[in-house]
Amino acid sequence: MIIYDAEGIERGGYVTTDTEDNAMIRLDSRHRMAAILVAGPDCADQNGSRMTVADKEGVKFQQPAIAALSPASCGEFRRIEKEAPGRRWCQKRFSDAACQACLGGS
Repeated sequence: MIIYDAEGIERGGYVTTDTEDNAMIRLDSRHRMAAILVAGPDCADQNGSRMTVADKEGVKFQQPAIAALSPASCGEFRRIEKEAPGRRWCQKRFSDAACQACLGGS
């Protein structure tokens, strides 16, 4: 489902993905995406359910805050960091402190 404004400009929508089974609601300004809400198929991972606010630099707010990644998540992000160093994939989902606690021991 796509949302249009009175001038016919796309301003958001409801989307599902084939590959990850996510459901998303997107809200756009006239020039770029302003907000996206994503719900995975299980609504939580090994680190629990949480609300996360992030921008291109990384996580700005998380409630409840994840202080330490689960062993499974930490292992996955260590693998990703070895394959694509410096891309900050962990920091796109968790606080820098939680990621450094995990990745500092890699």
